Amino acid sequence: MKKLTKKDEVRMLDELRKRVIRKDRVLKEKKETKELLKANKEALLEMTELSKEDVNLIEKEIEEEFIIQAKRRQKKTMFIISAIVIIMIIFTTVILINNSSNNEATENITINIESETHHLGDNPGNEGTMFTKNFNVSDLSFYNSAIFTITFTKWGPNTKKPPLLTINSNKIGSVIENLPEPGTDDCWDGPASDNSYDYNCDFTYETDVYKLLKQGDNIFEIKSRKKSDDFLFKNVQINMISK
Repeated sequence: MKKLTKKDEVRMLDELRKRVIRKDRVLKEKKETKELLKANKEALLEMTELSKEDVNLIEKEIEEEFIIQAKRRQKKTMFIISAIVIIMIIFTTVILINNSSNNEATENITINIESETHHLGDNPGNEGTMFTKNFNVSDLSFYNSAIFTITFTKWGPNTKKPPLLTINSNKIGSVIENLPEPGTDDCWDGPASDNSYDYNCDFTYETDVYKLLKQGDNIFEIKSRKKSDDFLFKNVQINMISK
């Protein structure tokens, strides 16, 4: 068989390397690469002046080239996977924080307007005939009702001119609307000269004031409409009920 020139040998080896590298771009082609080299091994030995050791060295170089490319692919793949995992962790964390925030915002909460006992009227120790207190509502959109409560104790309201309660200058309701009929139990004191009664037992009045509230600052006011009517109140609060 005709021997190849050195130039032909170089060209043939270069072409072989190119073919191997092209076929080595995908991991599954490793087997094909080795088979290609094996198929050409005898031809290389027969058609060139290369020794068996030279051909083995070429085989080793090709194998190392394959390993380098495989590692590069693996590193690139691991980088992509790591990036995806990090993005998923960040996305999940944001969702959890957002859900946590929403859950906190939509829980039922109690707004304590005033917890201390106050005395309005004209008897000794009174604080005048009117009491006001500001309070804040952060966000009404999370709630669908707001239950206002106030407790009266010892001296209660008068039936003819009960205390006037307002939120933002809007009347809350009549504090005596749910009391038993005057004179039907021992809590009633009267009748007075004007045929009115005073309810002198502890009781709590409650009603929904959601429509009276506004987001931000609000004002609660209670005042006596009859100066001689003394009463005590405490525990003024609003229970915000979530949707």
